[in-house]
Amino acid sequence: MKFSFGISTDGTQDARLLQCVDSILAQTIAPPQYEIIVVGNSNIQALRPMVRVIPFDENQRYGWITRKKNIIA
Repeated sequence: MKFSFGISTDGTQDARLLQCVDSILAQTIAPPQYEIIVVGNSNIQALRPMVRVIPFDENQRYGWITRKKNIIA
């Protein structure tokens, strides 16, 4: 079984985001049985190259959270 972990961020708390990603990486799930997708503006990919970052324009106000969830899905 393969897993996808989706994280929505606004890019203001990269330290917290790194904690979340490191927590996922510490699990006993052997890669490549999972993927980590981050939607939002973040520099985490430079620190954790196995994370896929999808940029998101935070200026879009109407329906922004739903759009982020749909991108992850």
